[in-house]
Amino acid sequence: MTDDGKHNVLASLAVNHQPSTVNHQPSTINRQPSTVNHQPSTVNHQPSTVNS
Repeated sequence: MTDDGKHNVLASLAVNHQPSTVNHQPSTINRQPSTVNHQPSTVNHQPSTVNS
């Protein structure tokens, strides 16, 4: 009974190691929208002159 419990922990560790490498891909995709956020910053400068 104790041998079965130890086998379950080893199988869980091996499966948990795979999604770790898959999480590295979306990290590079998050770098693209960062440059897109720079454009609306200049659009917010136009309504500022209309308030004058």
